[in-house]
Amino acid sequence: MDIVAWLESQSAAQFLFWFVASVSIIAVVAKSWKGISGFVQAVNAVTELTEFMTHTKEQLGVIKHEVLPNSGKSLRDAVDKFNWRMMEVEQKQERMEQLLDSLIEGDE
Repeated sequence: MDIVAWLESQSAAQFLFWFVASVSIIAVVAKSWKGISGFVQAVNAVTELTEFMTHTKEQLGVIKHEVLPNSGKSLRDAVDKFNWRMMEVEQKQERMEQLLDSLIEGDE
């Protein structure tokens, strides 16, 4: 059956029914658009949150690698090495001060 034949077979009451049904569906969609839009925004927010959490987890892995000692290439290893050298410098300075004090006392 083609469209023309189908339209000719419909009564005015059927056309009125389809018109009212179409307008009602449009009205329901228009009224609930704010809710539908909010739902879509919530779904988008959850998707973005998941991406944010994945990115954050990756960044935490990088930070963890840098702040925990490993094979000597982390920031933590560099800080530990610096602190060790500073302790050595402080010990040498203390020995030099003691030697200088003993030399000064020997001159008196």
